[in-house]
Amino acid sequence: MHLEFNQITQYQSVKTRIKNNGYSRYGMNQDDVSGLRVQMFTLEKIAKEQSQINLEQIFQKAKLYKIPTVIVKPQTIQFVGHHTYIRASSIANDNEIAHFNFQLPIPAIPGY
Repeated sequence: MHLEFNQITQYQSVKTRIKNNGYSRYGMNQDDVSGLRVQMFTLEKIAKEQSQINLEQIFQKAKLYKIPTVIVKPQTIQFVGHHTYIRASSIANDNEIAHFNFQLPIPAIPGY
């Protein structure tokens, strides 16, 4: 299972920065907000597609192991209701797990 989340994370980051406009020490001017809105528009379609593909992969893996309930939260995926032990390496291998260990570069915005 190889989940893609880079575009989703960037989209949420931009959305949060727009939402919190004015709560920073200096606030953002209208040009900064307009630039962020363009970024959000550009990322939105790809982020939704990645999210849908991720959900399909998660549910396929649950079906493979006959797991009846899947809980998906922003930072957690939990498989519930199965009677056998399933190793984490059966769900995702080391390379796929390492894919989750990244730091998203946040571009600097003047005054933010």
